[in-house]
Amino acid sequence: MADHGGNEIENVYRDVLAAMPEALILADREGIIRIWNHGAESLFGFDATEAIGHSLDLIIPEAMRDAHWNGYRRAIAHGETRHKGGSMITRALSKSGERLYIDVSFAIVKNGAGEVIGSSAVARDATERYLKEKSRQQETVAQSVTQPVTQSAAKSATAPKKPLQSYSATGITVNFDPNLCYHSAVCLKTLPAVFDVHRRPWVLPGAASVEEVMATIEKCPSGALTYLREGVAEQKTTVEAVTGAAIQASRNGPLLLQGQFTLQDEGGTEIATPGRAALCRCGGTGNQPFCDNSHQRIGFKSQK
Repeated sequence: MADHGGNEIENVYRDVLAAMPEALILADREGIIRIWNHGAESLFGFDATEAIGHSLDLIIPEAMRDAHWNGYRRAIAHGETRHKGGSMITRALSKSGERLYIDVSFAIVKNGAGEVIGSSAVARDATERYLKEKSRQQETVAQSVTQPVTQSAAKSATAPKKPLQSYSATGITVNFDPNLCYHSAVCLKTLPAVFDVHRRPWVLPGAASVEEVMATIEKCPSGALTYLREGVAEQKTTVEAVTGAAIQASRNGPLLLQGQFTLQDEGGTEIATPGRAALCRCGGTGNQPFCDNSHQRIGFKSQK
């Protein structure tokens, strides 16, 4: 009787997974598709007979495959994914050839003995949301370049606004706003293969994996570095996903803001920021309200 009940529950469980509206995909250790439910058929356009037994390359854009397989092999070897159950938006291929972006979460699948046997993914269509967010991000970048200087900043400014710099490699574009940088050197110390001020160009995004470049940029305390990745929405970086905001006074330096916050100039106009900002604490900046490293020039010391 117990066995019958167990079998019945197992059958119901299988039926639920098959009928769920989200796409459910299970691939083995080699990345070969073993489970492909009705949701996957609807999302990607391939029926189960076209997908099962084939590589995940069926739905991965060619330009993204190297990065995908590097991450896949690491996750299988370590028994956990980099996102640890979180979701991400990425580009995918569909049978129709139409542009498709999916919100997808991954999990490592293990057998009863605790051995890794593959990886599962649950995905849903995020195309409309991604394209709207990408448009918003591009507007934010443009605004950060054309943002008018406030009256107080204009009085103390010693140089005009510097133009935004962009550096591209396969799968990612790194943007650098020199007007926000206060030379913390976090990027130089964290990923010198990509960021090196003694070289021209000083940013080489292709010198490391896309994931490493993204992780380093998200450590930038001023927000001077941002990225746009083909296939991954910019709508929430790790910092921007934090609820609320955190403010930290750096030693002999600026006030560091991270999270969800709004900055306004003296006229009440919102100043675009990428979820991070370094605000002047010494009073000597020529780029109000942001730090421009004047604290080092004037020898500012924090009060104890």
